[in-house]
Amino acid sequence: MSLKDHYLNQVEEQFKEWKYEIDKIEAQAEEAEAETKIDYLRRLDTLKGKQREAKLKLKEIKEAGEESWEDLKTGYEKVREDLQKSIENAQTSFT
Repeated sequence: MSLKDHYLNQVEEQFKEWKYEIDKIEAQAEEAEAETKIDYLRRLDTLKGKQREAKLKLKEIKEAGEESWEDLKTGYEKVREDLQKSIENAQTSFT
């Protein structure tokens, strides 16, 4: 397995974890009262937008050659950190 494949496997696992966490927040939103629900929905919209951005960056990495994928990794890592922090902030805001 190449270094790129190993990295992509790790990233795919992270996406599964993020989906699970976002789904949990979405379930909480469904049970929230009106005002709180609006805040949940705003945060969910932001999280899903960041998740889409991360998926686009991942797609770029997948399509890149063995020589150039690591250059794209830095951009993905910034998006990943932002999404992770946003998920954590949403979780702590609603607990």
